[in-house]
Amino acid sequence: MTDPELKLTRSREFHPTDLADDILLVVPDDMVRHSAVARVRDAVGKVGRPPETIPQRCFQPAMFREKHVIACGNLVNNRAIQRLYTARCCFVDTFFPGADAYLVKSISDPFGHGRNCIVAGASSDEGLPAAIGVLGDIVAAGKGSLDRVHAATSGHELPRPPDASEINRMVQDDLRIWGTGWSASPFRGGRLLSYLWNHYLTDHPVWARAAVEILKGSIEPWHAECRAHPEAYHCFFNLHLYIHLWDLVEDNPLFTPDDRLGAVTMFGELLRHLMELSYVSEEVNPPGEIRQNHTTYIGLNLAVGGDYLTRRHGIGEFRRANEIARRIFEGQMDCYKPDDDGGVGYVWHVPQETLNYSLYRGDNRYITGGHVADLCKLAVVTTDNMRSECGYGDTSGYSRFSRDGWEARLWPLMVSLWHHPDPGHLWSLNWLGAGKRPSPDRALHGLYSAIDYVGDGFGIEGCEPEAPRDLLGICVMDMPDAVLSWVRRYTPPAHHPDPGRRYFDKLSLRRNFDPGGEYLMLEGLGTTCHGHEDTNAIIRLTWNNRAWLADGDYIRAAPRFHSSVTVMRDGVGVLESPGDGVVIPPLASLCISNDGVELAMVRSEAGGYNGVDWQRDIFWRKGRYMVVMDRLRCVEAGEYRLQCLWRTVGDTALEAEGVRIRQEGEGFQIRNADGSAQEVVPDPHVKSRWGSYPYSDGTISVLHQRTGCTLDAGTSFTFLNLLTPDPDIRIERIGADAVKVTDGDEVTLLGAGNLELDGLRISGRMFACLARDDGVVLNGVERLEGREVHRSEHVVERQELAMGVRSARVAPPATPAPHTPPVSGGLTERWRREFPGRIRDVSVSADSRLLLARGGEVSCLSEATGETAWTVPIDAEGGAGCVLFSDIDGDGNLEAMVGTEDSQLIVLDGDSGTERWRRGLRNMSSRGERVSGIAVADLKGNGDVSVLAGTEGWFVNAFANNGSPEWAEWFRYHAITALKAADVDGDGRAEVLVGTEYYTPLTVHNFDGSFRWSTFEQVGSHGNATTPRRGIGLKHMVLCDLDGDGVQEIVYGTEDGWIYAVKPQDGAELWHINLVGEITGLVVRDDVLIAACEFGALYGLDFDGNLNWQRHDAEWIHALAESRGVIGAAANRREIRTYDVEGRCRGFLEMPVNVTSLTAVEDGFVCGTERGIAVLDLST
Repeated sequence: MTDPELKLTRSREFHPTDLADDILLVVPDDMVRHSAVARVRDAVGKVGRPPETIPQRCFQPAMFREKHVIACGNLVNNRAIQRLYTARCCFVDTFFPGADAYLVKSISDPFGHGRNCIVAGASSDEGLPAAIGVLGDIVAAGKGSLDRVHAATSGHELPRPPDASEINRMVQDDLRIWGTGWSASPFRGGRLLSYLWNHYLTDHPVWARAAVEILKGSIEPWHAECRAHPEAYHCFFNLHLYIHLWDLVEDNPLFTPDDRLGAVTMFGELLRHLMELSYVSEEVNPPGEIRQNHTTYIGLNLAVGGDYLTRRHGIGEFRRANEIARRIFEGQMDCYKPDDDGGVGYVWHVPQETLNYSLYRGDNRYITGGHVADLCKLAVVTTDNMRSECGYGDTSGYSRFSRDGWEARLWPLMVSLWHHPDPGHLWSLNWLGAGKRPSPDRALHGLYSAIDYVGDGFGIEGCEPEAPRDLLGICVMDMPDAVLSWVRRYTPPAHHPDPGRRYFDKLSLRRNFDPGGEYLMLEGLGTTCHGHEDTNAIIRLTWNNRAWLADGDYIRAAPRFHSSVTVMRDGVGVLESPGDGVVIPPLASLCISNDGVELAMVRSEAGGYNGVDWQRDIFWRKGRYMVVMDRLRCVEAGEYRLQCLWRTVGDTALEAEGVRIRQEGEGFQIRNADGSAQEVVPDPHVKSRWGSYPYSDGTISVLHQRTGCTLDAGTSFTFLNLLTPDPDIRIERIGADAVKVTDGDEVTLLGAGNLELDGLRISGRMFACLARDDGVVLNGVERLEGREVHRSEHVVERQELAMGVRSARVAPPATPAPHTPPVSGGLTERWRREFPGRIRDVSVSADSRLLLARGGEVSCLSEATGETAWTVPIDAEGGAGCVLFSDIDGDGNLEAMVGTEDSQLIVLDGDSGTERWRRGLRNMSSRGERVSGIAVADLKGNGDVSVLAGTEGWFVNAFANNGSPEWAEWFRYHAITALKAADVDGDGRAEVLVGTEYYTPLTVHNFDGSFRWSTFEQVGSHGNATTPRRGIGLKHMVLCDLDGDGVQEIVYGTEDGWIYAVKPQDGAELWHINLVGEITGLVVRDDVLIAACEFGALYGLDFDGNLNWQRHDAEWIHALAESRGVIGAAANRREIRTYDVEGRCRGFLEMPVNVTSLTAVEDGFVCGTERGIAVLDLST
């Protein structure tokens, strides 16, 4: 039975090392006879028994059990120190303590055998004799035994030790972090770890006193946090580092028994909490399955913490922690690829934690099994020629190469070079790490530095860097079997991996590692936690020291947010889902990989994509251009609307010759040959911008290529695109799956399948025929003019073939279907007002007044005439963002509520605009975040109205109608996008319904702000999922009694195209549907739910989620509203279209400028524009 109060039964005071005991002196192989070693040996012999001295090559870890050990050297040149290093009892390597500095330090009984260790460590051969000499002096000054030993110099700058008078401030600053936000504590965002580390480095007592007081003082705040948020995980991340350091310094005599009990209690409480989380259950961690970083963070914490509390203090309940950790890591031990597919960060976490766990246990399998070498390859494959790591999955923006910092992608190279000096890995470290130096605290995390720091680079004696030429050309990271098993477990049978196919994780194309050379990365995996639906997407394309295709958004995961293809079949985005809340198949297979000297070809396939098999053919004329053919081969007949999307960075414009992108003196072209309709649309999403990209302002544009077609099984449509930095290269279509590319005097035919043209007959799965003066280069051709030929790249000297290639006739140009607007009518403009800047938000009152958020001002207008009743300036950074008219105090007069861009809620008198009250809002961070929603409700059911404001800082703040605070709570997770408050379950009190931008699109709290339930499934984070995946980024929400039980259900639409209907009591799902594009509007009229998709489609659904009708007569729909049974849609930038509830178009009006919002009034619509506002009347 677990004792709730931990008791210490063992002393942690340092037990001196009796020099008369058996002592083993372990030294580098070439120092056995060194004079410094002899002095230490003699010094020990004079006061005790002469130690046995052995070269490090003879050392075995079992020797720690037999004798006290004195180890001299570092990670590289001493096996004893190597084992202490992997057990995180020592950090001495070629980086730490640095230069010619030294660290001489005792380690109290590191492995529980009753034997101490002393390390005389130095990073360099020059510093080591000094370290040994210092140890000799310490021994000579003793009296036959050694107490705690600490003597150090540092090759790195250390912080100034604080004065004792500063201890209270240091402690209180950290303790005040508790309760200030989501999982805010000294363990996340505090200075506790640095205090422990500084004490380890210096043995200075002030660091120690501050650290232990923070640990003791955190017990009660932690208990309070657990009561309020039982799922809290302050202790998820790097708790093991705190425990390692405390273990190494706990024997300091300045700590009292009460100090030690307080620290042990704090760690014990955190570990007890971790052991009971769902993340660690066997159900979440089936045997042999890859792991997600939340689980492995916990696993490493439990391994280290459980070992510490059982070995050091004999607390038996924590033996279970070790078993949990073993079960967690066994699943990842045979695979480099985790259940995390997020580049730049997440992809490196689980492997590093797995390595640290295995080495901590004395197990080298993760290295010897080749997994660290796989990660070294991944680091290069996913880095472009500008040395920027590609952002795939959950990443933000652009990761610019810098000579500052120390990136996660470097650790596999460091570990590999420690284990075995590899010329390719040494070159890669110099390429990726040029000019970089780790900070001293990286030693704590496990740097495994075995290299010399030379100038701006790195070296190893006897190993010359050599560029890894095997990573040039077509380079494939094959998908590990463990990942295929994971997919088999979590996807429907139709999407299980085919044993006959080759699946890949990542694939790169490049000729060299020069910044000017071309580089392309193709994604093979579209699932796992922190992964995106980016199967078969081109993640990055660089050329001429510029990046042209952009990826990198932490949250927006759907195919439409990547350089990918979207498929709508019969109006719907997915009819046979490959998994909960996803539309694209999880895996891409590699069908063709043909790498020649001048020409290379790759075919990848995502099969079973909403009725088609998507084959992406990439033809690469090295150094000149790439042609991408996206073939959508139908397997299920239907009406299809297909889009090919290209996310570009730079000044992107659609010109007569195609799309041209410009960046600071360089240009790039995307030229289309299939005749699909094209449009370039800026991506306004701030969080997708490449803010650190040096050659543009970071704004992303999206090239949309669209077509609509009827496909029968076996037929296909192919998008044909040329990508090149050369503006003079031309592409022309010569067949459905064949093109002619003209590059000066060089003409190339590229195609797939059979091509018969003017007597020229060519066959091949993918083929290229390149005609030039010295002959014709063939690659991939299987039959030529009826005869079999060699498929690999070769040159034939046949003049008639060259002439046939050059003279191949092009097909008539395909043209997109003309856009025919509907007949005008049904709407008349009542009035229009122009204002500087766009209207940000509109609220309509019951007495026909309009409240406008206009940035720096808020205005009240008459709906009837447009006359201004009042305008007030808003004193807030960024101005007003959202507004709401409502009578909150029950006096019959309206109040105007204003939410600002810097987290203020302002309440104005509705008649005059006079300020009533103003409140600053609580956020996750200290900076002001935009108010994204305002709502009013009788929360308690007592007739008193409360005002609620939601922010992009994760919080909802509730106030009484006089401005008195009622509560402020954070909502799962990330920026709030929508807010409603209503009694949806019929208990007389209002529930608070919040939409967010994240994988938690909908969260419901109770009237008092307490948590009720949330949709949450982080694309594989099974550890604390509360529902299957249910869309990402809630954009619209309506309440409606769908099943006639008197309780309103919640219907919401998301940014990634999903509509879900759920029960308000617990989130139980009633139905769902996917419409591919962002849901830009939801309205309810009678018994019809009408939804709009951004890609121009309007849908009518019954209350069971059945699709009754659809209308697709626009390219875009931006907003939706309903007035008097008429549906208004803001379409195609400037149009307002009206429909009846059966989807028949009833009217059309074109506005003079772009429409930004649409709001219903009693007999029409309020239309916000980029330059003002207009009221439109419904015409009879």
